[in-house]
Amino acid sequence: LAVDVGTGDGMLLELLAPLFDRVVAVDRSAEQLKAAGRRLSARRYDHVELVRADYDDPAVASHIADLGGADAVFAVRLLHHAPKPQQVVSFLGSLSRPGGKIIIIDYLSHDDERMRERQADLWLGFEREELFGFAESAGLINPEVFAIPAARYGPGPDAHLQWQVLAAQRGDT
Repeated sequence: LAVDVGTGDGMLLELLAPLFDRVVAVDRSAEQLKAAGRRLSARRYDHVELVRADYDDPAVASHIADLGGADAVFAVRLLHHAPKPQQVVSFLGSLSRPGGKIIIIDYLSHDDERMRERQADLWLGFEREELFGFAESAGLINPEVFAIPAARYGPGPDAHLQWQVLAAQRGDT
């Protein structure tokens, strides 16, 4: 089971769906979920469940727990929109089964204030040490932070920012 929190138009689902038996994709926007649904339908990925909810909805946590917890939880460019990013990392960790992976992609700390107005960013990225601290506070183990090469960013209003990945694992408890 994979969970994609903040799935948006479902672009990541194209990568996850062939790799996992079941995928749960969560987004608060009905419009974005419709776009994700069209993307999934075109590829006949009928094992992907679209859930309209906020990223930290307790009903999502309950649903994923009922499924036995996720083998992998993904959150791409979500953390910088969260009022309390530490709590989001903890929530993402709670969706995972013991031993499951948590993969968070977000920006390295930057000073482009335009992102606050243009993209509703609350945070201007995060330092590596902050991501390690979030993982530690969430009780995640084996955290690693990797830079993503600029050639992998794709077009968009954030293509000029540096992106990074936090990969960690839920402990056995």
